[in-house]
Amino acid sequence: MPTESTTPAQPGTLKRLLAGHPFFEDWDDDGFKSLAGVCQLLDYSEGERVLELGDLSPFSGFLLDGQLELTPAEGQPRVLQAGDLDAGYPFANLRPSSYDVVSRSDASILQIETSRLKPAHKRGEARFRTTDKASAGSWQAHPLVAHVARQMRANTLQIPPLPGIAMKVKKALERDDVDMSDVATIISADPAIAGRLIQVANSAVFGGQSTVDSVQGALVRMGLSRAQNIVISLASKSLYSADEPLIKRQLLERWRHAIDIAALGAVLGDMTPGLQGDVGMLVGLLHDIGAVPILLAAREYPDLLKMPGILEEILDGMAPYVTQTVLARWEFADEFIAAAGDADNWLRDHDRDPDYTDVMIVAHLHALVKQRQFKRLPRIDETPAFQKLALGQLSAKLSLVVLDQAKSQITELRSLLT
Repeated sequence: MPTESTTPAQPGTLKRLLAGHPFFEDWDDDGFKSLAGVCQLLDYSEGERVLELGDLSPFSGFLLDGQLELTPAEGQPRVLQAGDLDAGYPFANLRPSSYDVVSRSDASILQIETSRLKPAHKRGEARFRTTDKASAGSWQAHPLVAHVARQMRANTLQIPPLPGIAMKVKKALERDDVDMSDVATIISADPAIAGRLIQVANSAVFGGQSTVDSVQGALVRMGLSRAQNIVISLASKSLYSADEPLIKRQLLERWRHAIDIAALGAVLGDMTPGLQGDVGMLVGLLHDIGAVPILLAAREYPDLLKMPGILEEILDGMAPYVTQTVLARWEFADEFIAAAGDADNWLRDHDRDPDYTDVMIVAHLHALVKQRQFKRLPRIDETPAFQKLALGQLSAKLSLVVLDQAKSQITELRSLLT
């Protein structure tokens, strides 16, 4: 049996014990205070069982010292050591547990009621200051952050309009008496978008077996709703443009990242019952659109030309919240807004069917897999979103095999959107 500490952990002690754990990096003092009384320190001897396979315990465990061995129902066991990247997140956190966990050495674990972790782990606006008071840190203290936050509060942030053709198609489909020929006329007025739409309709990604050579034929094959999503996706590229070299480069990088997420979103959406690939693609393309007004505002701060790293941190920190504002202004559905705000909420969990936020989380982690250590990301197969998608097809056993098999589809989507 583990030895349990009888002394309640104080907020200051918790903050010290959890320093360096990426799960808690954006927690404030109130967050740590909320954990007092709902956690306990446990010491295990070598060879003791910490968690059984299939366990339904309502607690999350954080490894503070020592080593644990995690053994899945199928596959090879792995060792988790204090200080490892994976130890920065709750181990074997899914319920029922996907692992049998045994201490491989003497180990210390902080056990916390999982239900108390969720409300404290805030997203969105809490990630950056919303007052003019200076805050600690590097990117948070830059004047651009205060500038954007001030404009957000005053509702004066310059938000680019939805591209004209996208807006026209969107408005047309909101009418009860919408006619396919009317939509075809709107799209045909933009030869570039019309040609790309026909190309998409003929691609293997969207089931093109016989060739269509007209916008009307593309609409018949796709259906109006899917065609609308494709048109908005194709037109979105025009938003990522600027004259200044640094801003132009940053916008291009953000667009390429959006394409990667969109391609993965399309594949995951298609393979998940209840979701659609074209919606997954559009959610992916728009999940970071808030970076555009931030970068346009950044033109007023030439010092950022010498600090591209700081600018990237500002974008990563603020874009999710700004994106939600942009999508709300454009009158997109709540599922788009929610997915944008929680696309990097790695341990987001819910008891509903898989949704597009789950798609964004998995797509985002997959796209960033090469930067996992640098960005301190959790294992993709230990996120609730990973387990939800495709009714378990993305199991720990299969890992990313399903996505690897879809490489050709992802490559084709990237070429269509570039």
